[in-house]
Amino acid sequence: MTRVSFYVHVADRMRLLHVLLSRKILPRGLGAYIAAEDSREAGRLDDYLWTADPGDFIPHARAEDEAAADSPVVVGVGGPDSDCSAEVLVWWRESPPSGFGRFSDLIEVAGISPPEVRSARARFRHYREHGYPINVHEMGAGGGKK
Repeated sequence: MTRVSFYVHVADRMRLLHVLLSRKILPRGLGAYIAAEDSREAGRLDDYLWTADPGDFIPHARAEDEAAADSPVVVGVGGPDSDCSAEVLVWWRESPPSGFGRFSDLIEVAGISPPEVRSARARFRHYREHGYPINVHEMGAGGGKK
């Protein structure tokens, strides 16, 4: 069954995403698909992963790029295609995902603004109601573990 991990009260969502990719996901040899809300957000994520930390580069590609098939991290709009080989789904969207049971892990990074908190709570309820085990990581106001 897919493991669901919620990182909550995250002040800097993109920074935590970078940390999770560089220190937890990629070192374990896992691939990740980041499901952005729209093309603008996918562009922001793509740009951030290129420039966030020059000493800790995250190899990645946009889903529509030819390099996506060979990239350990793919940034796409909406959910992944059925042929996506990533083991980890990073859900960066407002609505709950469907068809995520084929991934070993689902990661949610919930921000601190009221709209982000409301939509994260709705997704949390969705996973719980469908019987998925959920690990909650309280990150606190500073974006780091308390």
